[in-house]
Amino acid sequence: MIKNRESAARSRARKQAYTMELELELNYLKEDNSRLKQIVVSGRNFVLFFL
Repeated sequence: MIKNRESAARSRARKQAYTMELELELNYLKEDNSRLKQIVVSGRNFVLFFL
């Protein structure tokens, strides 16, 4: 019974670490997406300037 609890505790710890890793990646991707959107807007403004 103790081994089962220890295994469950390790499983929860792995799940928590994985969730935190995914949240960090999500934040990075959101920032990257925002930066890329700005580049697109800047490019559109540049093209419109020359039309």
